[in-house]
Amino acid sequence: LPRWTISAISVVPGGSHPSYAHGYYVRDNAAYLEWDEIAADREKFQAWMQANVIERTADDFAARVEHLRKAA
Repeated sequence: LPRWTISAISVVPGGSHPSYAHGYYVRDNAAYLEWDEIAADREKFQAWMQANVIERTADDFAARVEHLRKAA
């Protein structure tokens, strides 16, 4: 992104999930395959949002994506 489009930066380990961040995280291909089915069905999507977003904390998210972090 061009510098002029950025007004703030938030550090969120694993924040690129399920995509990758070159040198930090690998792509989570299983999540993309799972998401295709979830996104195609409104009830599945709403249930997924409830279980994985609304009822979760930032620490829950960090634990879920920790296995994707590349060894330094």
